[in-house]
Amino acid sequence: MKRIRILYMDAAKDRVFQKALARHGEISFARDVNGAVALMADGDFEYYFIDADVPQSQAFLEHLNHDPQLLPPRGVVLLTENDEEDCEAWGVDTFLTRSTATDDLPYIFSHLKGDQCESATVLKLASFNPVESEPEQKKGAPVTASVEASCNVDGGDARELLKARREADPVDDRFVATPNRFSGAASQSRPARVALAALLVLVLGAWLFTQGPLKSGSAGPKSRAADSKRVNAEAAPKNEFGALKGYAPSAGATAPVTTPAPAGEQPQTAAAQTENVNAAVAPTPTPTPTPPIAPAPEPVANRAPYASISGPGTVQRNAPASYSVSCGDPDGDSVTASWTSQTFTWGSPGGKSITVTVTDSHGASHIASMSVTVI
Repeated sequence: MKRIRILYMDAAKDRVFQKALARHGEISFARDVNGAVALMADGDFEYYFIDADVPQSQAFLEHLNHDPQLLPPRGVVLLTENDEEDCEAWGVDTFLTRSTATDDLPYIFSHLKGDQCESATVLKLASFNPVESEPEQKKGAPVTASVEASCNVDGGDARELLKARREADPVDDRFVATPNRFSGAASQSRPARVALAALLVLVLGAWLFTQGPLKSGSAGPKSRAADSKRVNAEAAPKNEFGALKGYAPSAGATAPVTTPAPAGEQPQTAAAQTENVNAAVAPTPTPTPTPPIAPAPEPVANRAPYASISGPGTVQRNAPASYSVSCGDPDGDSVTASWTSQTFTWGSPGGKSITVTVTDSHGASHIASMSVTVI
C-alpha cells in the first residue's frame, strides 16, 4: 500500500513533532523554501505542514494554491506560536499551535481525508460504508448539502468543525456539489448598465406625461377650434343720407341670419343683433413642441488587466526556482498570459528580473515584473 507523502518545512526542526508525523506517512523535511521546492520536483505531496516563521513562507503557500501543475493537496496546515490565525489570509486549511501540535495532529488526518477531498471539480455519486447504513431520505424532499465544512476549514480548528459535523443531522451526500477552490472573479459592470437603462426609461416617461403628446391639456385648443363656428352678418342697404332703405329697425331689434354648417348637417337660422355685431375669429392652434433627443450613453472604457508573480525572492546559484503567475481583468474579460508557470536557474549571482505580459480580449495589456536575488 502506498504511503501518504508529507512535506514538513520548519526553520527549527522539532523532532518530537516529526516523529508524530511519521506515524501517518512518509516525511520529507526542508528548512527553507529552496529545499521544499527541490523536494517538490521529485513528486507531489498529499499534506503540507509549513512553519509561519520560515522566510517567504506566505509566498510559498500562495504558490501551492495557484500552481496548475501541482496536484491539489489534501491538507495545508500552518505551524505557529499564536492561538489565533487568519487562515484565509495565509491560504491554508487550518493551523496548529506549537504547544499543542502533537496532541492535535490526529484530528488533522481524521478530518482532512483524501477520500472526501480528492478533487474540487468531482461530483461525489455515492459513499460506501459496509458497517453504517445510509440514512433514509423522504421521497420528494430536496437534497441540498455542502461539503465545504469537511474539505475547507476556512480558518477554524479541525476539532471544532468535526464536532459540529457530528452534532448536525445526517445528510445524504450522494448528490453534493463541491465549491471550486480556484474560481475566478465575476463581472461587476452589469449592475451599472442596468441602473443607467432604468434611469433613461424614467426620464423619457416623465417627459411624455409633462411636455410630450401625453400631456393632459395638449388637446384643449384643438377641440375648442373644432367646435367654434363663424357667424357672418350682412347690413341692410343704405340711402344717400346714410339711413337704411325700406325700414329702420329700432335699437336692439333682431334679424334672421343663416350660418354655414359643416358637411352632413342642415343649415341653422340664428338671431343676430343689428348693432355691435362682431365676427368670431378662430383661435390659432398651439404648435406641439418637438421632443428632445435623449443623449446616447457613453461607452464604458476598457480597463487593463492585472498580474502578479509568485515565487522565492532569494535563490541559490545553479538551484532551480519555480514561479507562477496569477492574472485577471477588472472588467471580467478573458486574459491571456505569456507564461503561467516556469522554473528558472541562474548561474551567476546578482539581481535578476522576471517579467510576464498579460493581454485581455479587447487588446489591453499589462506587464508585471519581480526582482530575484541570486546568492
